[in-house]
Amino acid sequence: MEEKSITQIKSLSKLDKIIGHEKIFGKICILKFGATWCVPCQKIKERFKKLDNEFDDIIFLEIDVDDDDEDKTIRISDYFGVNILPTIIILQSHGNLPSANELDKIVIKKHEGSDLSPIIGFCMNLKTKINNIEGNKKMVNRFGPPDENMKRGLEKLSMGNSEGYNLNLENEIEKNNNYANHTNHENQDLKKYREFRL
Repeated sequence: MEEKSITQIKSLSKLDKIIGHEKIFGKICILKFGATWCVPCQKIKERFKKLDNEFDDIIFLEIDVDDDDEDKTIRISDYFGVNILPTIIILQSHGNLPSANELDKIVIKKHEGSDLSPIIGFCMNLKTKINNIEGNKKMVNRFGPPDENMKRGLEKLSMGNSEGYNLNLENEIEKNNNYANHTNHENQDLKKYREFRL
């Protein structure tokens, strides 16, 4: 798998352009504030890159606080009130950036320090939720109208043919197997989380 490179943001206008892009709307963005001279920032750089490669549904961005005012307006670190390095801010895009006093509308979490465990936990939870949503889309609504297989099975059963009943039993077995596969995926996600914490 080819490694992605994390986008470096050097101005508030560039960040606004990325956050405001229609393809980003509604997505989670994680901003890492750091500096080349900051030892803890350099220590988490590789782990942050691993997170970027692991979680495709999240946008990862890096900001160097010594080079975050390319357009000479307002520093990105000042806009977000960053005082400690490294600082990681998780936000959800709702279009363009709001004014600085309305940041609570988009900022989900602000984490200061080099311990990435809360960020990894957040990413894992988000991935699990996304997988559950996608899985629920594929699941059959047991209380909804019967599907074609069940209709055919009931027709065959009413004609004295038990083959239709077996067809529904096979569907139940398949649902149970899908649930087992889903549980295995959750166990794999937990294992990946533990690997990140090491």
